[in-house]
Amino acid sequence: QVRPKEDIIKRVLSQLKPGATVVYRNPRSWSRLLYAKEMVVKPHHLHSAGVCVTTLKQLIAKESVIIKRPPRTHIMDATDERRVEPLQSLEEMDVGSQGKLAQLPEHPLLAPLGLRRGKLISIQSKQRFGGPVMVETQGRVLAIARCLAKHVFIEGGVVGAKVP
Repeated sequence: QVRPKEDIIKRVLSQLKPGATVVYRNPRSWSRLLYAKEMVVKPHHLHSAGVCVTTLKQLIAKESVIIKRPPRTHIMDATDERRVEPLQSLEEMDVGSQGKLAQLPEHPLLAPLGLRRGKLISIQSKQRFGGPVMVETQGRVLAIARCLAKHVFIEGGVVGAKVP
C-alpha cells in the first residue's frame, strides 16, 4: 500500500510511455469502508490523463484497474491530399474512415471474424446510445461492442476514404 495513492498513480501516468500499461487494485463495494479514503482511487478521476481505463471486478470485493496509454504514431501519405490521422481506436474514428488494424486486444473471437493485424477496415456506422460500431473488413460487416472498440487501434485512418 502506498500513500497518497492517487498522487503516485498520476505521477506514474505522467511518465508512462505510449503503448505502456499500469495495473492497480482497489477495494470495491463494502470493502471500501475498511480502507482510508486516500487508499481508494476512483478510475474516472484518471480519464483526463489521456489514457484508456478499464475496470475488472475480482473476487472477494476487489477490482483491478487497467490503465493503458494508447500508442501514437503519425503516418503521412505523400501521394494523397486527404488528412491522415494518428493511431486511433475504432470508437474515436469517424463513419466513413478506413485504415489498417494496428493493435487488437486478446479476444478469442476476433481472429475468426477476420479482425487481424494489418487487415484493412472501414467504419460503416456507429449505433446510437452506446451501441456497437459497425465495421467492414474483407467483405464482411461486423458489429463490435463499444467496450471492445475502445481497445482496437487503427493506423493510417484516412478520413472520408471508402473501402473498394
